[in-house]
Amino acid sequence: MSALNDQLLKTLCERFSTRSPRLADRTDNLLVTFPAEIDAVGDVQIFDDGTEFTLLICNITHIHFEHDTDPEFGTDVIANLVDCLDELFDDKILMWTGPGGMGGTRHVNHQSGRVRAKGRYFWSRPAH
Repeated sequence: MSALNDQLLKTLCERFSTRSPRLADRTDNLLVTFPAEIDAVGDVQIFDDGTEFTLLICNITHIHFEHDTDPEFGTDVIANLVDCLDELFDDKILMWTGPGGMGGTRHVNHQSGRVRAKGRYFWSRPAH
């Protein structure tokens, strides 16, 4: 495991200890899982393939956070990933599923038209 992974896991476990993070045994590049609040959204998992962290919202979509071996750049990437999780867990990210299982996300303050979707969710509840 890299120093960047160590730093990420330490930060996540400290910042989100009440979210019951489950550290992985590092198979398939999986680092950590946060259990789902609602089944329709699914767990949140974070992977590292050596060039990027991938935040997987299991039943909806995924988000990429490209990283580098430069420690300063890695710190910024971790901060961005933590900010994204903060907003997700605080129900500030609208998620949806559409036809064919494709999904997406959008910040609730984003000013655009209504999302046409099969299902609309926040982390902790369905969105109406």
